[in-house]
Amino acid sequence: MAPSHTKKPVRKNAQGGFTVLEVAVAMVVVAIGLLSLASVIPLMKADVVKSDQRTEAVFLAQEAAEWLHGLAYSDSLISAGSHIDSNFSVPGFDRSWVVEDNTPMSGVKRITVSIDRDGGNTGESAQMVFLHSQAGR
Repeated sequence: MAPSHTKKPVRKNAQGGFTVLEVAVAMVVVAIGLLSLASVIPLMKADVVKSDQRTEAVFLAQEAAEWLHGLAYSDSLISAGSHIDSNFSVPGFDRSWVVEDNTPMSGVKRITVSIDRDGGNTGESAQMVFLHSQAGR
């Protein structure tokens, strides 16, 4: 027996593609995704600015620590107590340091340098602690 072949009727007007409803749903999904992405961009920019300010504060603290460490042990700038640098010329930042005599041992000063942004009200600040000893110690 010969195999029978059945032919399916071919519709002349059949067209493949998307319906208007499918296109509308796809556009809504894409729009929601783009709006979500656009709302995150300002937050990312603010975080980058804060990170830059923190990085600058750390750099300034390190620079101040190196400057103070280079002073003589008996220099009045590293006498015991709190010091505020009123001549600090970096806009938006304040520099101060606290000196503790004979800490952690005799003949050694512990110096804590603080760099604060906008009076210390923001999180963009840095502290650096180092020891300064008399020559020969």
